[in-house]
Amino acid sequence: MLEELKQSKDSINFKKYFENILASSPTGNFIIFENYLTRLESLTLIQSQQLINIIEYLYNCRILHRDLRPDNLMLDLNQEHIKLIDFGFATTYEIDEMPKALPIEGAISYAGLTFLINYLELLSSGSNTFDYEYERTFDLQCAINIMMYMTDESIRAPMISVKEVLLVKNKVSKLYEFWNGIKRTDENYCKLLNLIKSFTQSPNFDGIKREIGKRFAS
Repeated sequence: MLEELKQSKDSINFKKYFENILASSPTGNFIIFENYLTRLESLTLIQSQQLINIIEYLYNCRILHRDLRPDNLMLDLNQEHIKLIDFGFATTYEIDEMPKALPIEGAISYAGLTFLINYLELLSSGSNTFDYEYERTFDLQCAINIMMYMTDESIRAPMISVKEVLLVKNKVSKLYEFWNGIKRTDENYCKLLNLIKSFTQSPNFDGIKREIGKRFAS
């Protein structure tokens, strides 16, 4: 998948957004990156906007990561830029394929409300197959939720509790209630969601970054 990313017309930014893998164990449990990366405990305004830039890069490359989570965001101290790792669940697509039906894989805790309600319906129906028609903006929704989680302690603390729920159906239900509750009470978050919904062609990534800036300024 990294090779596809390198082929982008914007490939000059590849080294800023992603990291070459020098070696890995057969199981993939141990990975040696080209540069030293450190984990992120929170996100600054600049880092939050960098995350949106990364998602825009993926969008333009027609790649869905599908596993956005804080553990997959690392900081390159040399370049002072965050990087996205672990493309184990990533997929490519053609524009006319979207939405694209795929097995549900990867992180679900930061997924959008449409994904969560669809997954909950599948779990409640007793279905043996768990597929979802992934939208082209799926990663963008996840990125916004991760930004909320990593920049707002009032969101982080209860979210940690929700993620500890063991039964999948109960967890998905609580995740839906959690993010839907934030949508009802947080005006800035609601505006960010509306920006995603209002897309007719290419997403207004610059508009989203401006709205994130307003959040940090408030």
